[in-house]
Amino acid sequence: YWNDPGEVRWREANIAELDTRVILGGGGQVWYAAAWVFAPAATELEFEFQGHPQPFLRWFLNGEKIETGKYADVPSGHDNCLMASKTVQLRQGWNQIMFRIYCCGYSPSRAGLVLKGSPDKLWPLKLSAEPPQPK
Repeated sequence: YWNDPGEVRWREANIAELDTRVILGGGGQVWYAAAWVFAPAATELEFEFQGHPQPFLRWFLNGEKIETGKYADVPSGHDNCLMASKTVQLRQGWNQIMFRIYCCGYSPSRAGLVLKGSPDKLWPLKLSAEPPQPK
């Protein structure tokens, strides 16, 4: 019922690098996002903050502003990807990570966070998109 496909063989293909930023709304909008991370013990990790040109992006850990420092261009293959890194200390228990972004220029707004550390630090962590419920 089907035509002869002819010669079939493998060919090389490239996999696009994952863009780890969330895409939000257009210019002139304020967006908030939060996630919760459970650490069984106080844990030091590197936070890789990701954004793009012209938004006002603020990060918070447990209600306190994180001074990310200056964002720099990243040769990631994605348009307008900026990144800053900082070592932070998660406390034992639940930690709230939040951002506030206002885009006054190039839209849509994009923001991302990558937690970096050794496997023995990362595997015990638990993530939640909802606030932890009291027992």
